[in-house]
Amino acid sequence: MEDRIEDATAKGAVLRHGGARIDNTGHFFQPTVLTGLPEDAKAMNVEPFGPLALINAFDGFDDALAEANRLPYGLASYAYTSSAKTAADLTNRIEVGMISINHHGLGLPEHPFGGVKDSGFGSEGGTEGLDSYMSVKFADSGRAGLMVPPLSLSEREALSGPFGHVRLARQTPGRSWPKHWRCR
Repeated sequence: MEDRIEDATAKGAVLRHGGARIDNTGHFFQPTVLTGLPEDAKAMNVEPFGPLALINAFDGFDDALAEANRLPYGLASYAYTSSAKTAADLTNRIEVGMISINHHGLGLPEHPFGGVKDSGFGSEGGTEGLDSYMSVKFADSGRAGLMVPPLSLSEREALSGPFGHVRLARQTPGRSWPKHWRCR
């Protein structure tokens, strides 16, 4: 943290609050606010993993969005706005796995938690955390309104392909489902 703050202030950033260890014991650091950071400051390029708030002004929405998407990281983003249009634009255009608009509610167990780009692939938590354990399959009987009956565990095991995928045969028109399924 001290290295990030020292580098930023040497490059023209203004220390507005904090900026020091608390009692110089352990890993406790004052909440720190820096403004006017140049793009080449370490704090603008390397995640600090500490209580460091960086505040910069931008000429417009597109400039702010470009800065938000500039780095190869994309875990989470927090935005504050009173405009529904701005909230929708941020949600659709910012490159992150999670975005919180006007609150800090991202870390709940029922929510998917995960990033994009170099911040991760996939999600943990929520029902989305189960996706990597599932295979999605589309089954078509070839006839409108015909339902594929559920398979028992032994039938699924008998029909499993080389990667555990079940392959279903189409039903012959006018015939009932065979006791022993044929694989295509």
